[in-house]
Amino acid sequence: MKNNFFYTIDVGNSDTVVALIKNYKILKINRYKTDFLKKKNFFNNLRIIKKILISQKNIKCIISSVVP
Repeated sequence: MKNNFFYTIDVGNSDTVVALIKNYKILKINRYKTDFLKKKNFFNNLRIIKKILISQKNIKCIISSVVP
């Protein structure tokens, strides 16, 4: 079976959920309070996410957000 990697980010009003999915099974999931990310340097976190995505040769990213 071909490895299907997905990096998902769901930004909600209360929580932001980040998950790494391989072959449709969750490998890793992290949940953060959205307010916490707004107070911290969220763009710093995006740089970390970007490094992970760049290091993968075949990964898809799914992002959903209700927060402007």
